[in-house]
Amino acid sequence: MAVYHDAAIITLEHFSADELVILLLTPLKTKIKLSFTGIYDWGFTPFSTQNELFDLHVYDKRVPVPQTVADINDIPESYLQAIQEYDYTLVILDASVGMGGFVICEKFTESILDTSPSE
Repeated sequence: MAVYHDAAIITLEHFSADELVILLLTPLKTKIKLSFTGIYDWGFTPFSTQNELFDLHVYDKRVPVPQTVADINDIPESYLQAIQEYDYTLVILDASVGMGGFVICEKFTESILDTSPSE
């Protein structure tokens, strides 16, 4: 996984009920694409003028969600059960400032789009 500390959320695209993409820009100007398909649900705090991550956390059937994490992020118990029952992935965008939240989906992928410094 990439390093997400201080990465800025620059784009959130909802293509269909089934697909969500979030683009990040790291302090080193690397662009990272987070792709979510088979969306079960999501919850985000408001998008602001500054939206930076502290970190990103991924949980699934093999890495269970700690109850304290569920409580802090307002993840309903029924969602935690769905993660186990249907093998969903929970991705938590832990914000330093601005937008943060969670996505529960069937498939989560991350890819580096650009590592060249911007001019």
